[in-house]
Amino acid sequence: MKVHASIKGLLTSKKGRRHKSNLDDTREDSCSPAVFVTPSSTAPRLSINRTSPLDELLLPLPSIDPSDVDWELRVRSLERENEKLRKEALVREEEYKRLQRLYSALLKKSQSMTVNGKNEHKNKKQASFFIWHFLLRVF
Repeated sequence: MKVHASIKGLLTSKKGRRHKSNLDDTREDSCSPAVFVTPSSTAPRLSINRTSPLDELLLPLPSIDPSDVDWELRVRSLERENEKLRKEALVREEEYKRLQRLYSALLKKSQSMTVNGKNEHKNKKQASFFIWHFLLRVF
């Protein structure tokens, strides 16, 4: 077995004496990260077996007997799921209507901010900034 030169340097003290180490007794099949085995000695033994996620999808699915399924339980769970989704849809619809009301109120406020005169351009920029800031904050 060959030990890398940098490891040999770690085993030698500044005065040139060798430290006692278990690296001297390390075998070729050790998992120690400090031992470097030459690639030529390990190449014939290496066997890399890679599987892709596609291979797992192509495995045959277990067959399910329809008589083994509790259909009443399945129907109840699907009804609960459907009811839950219906409630979420109602909440989202109410939230959407609330946001529409806020946006229209903000638009009216921004239009009332614009006045005739030299500050008109500045007020329009501020109004559009408020609208965009509101939309970005909400969504």
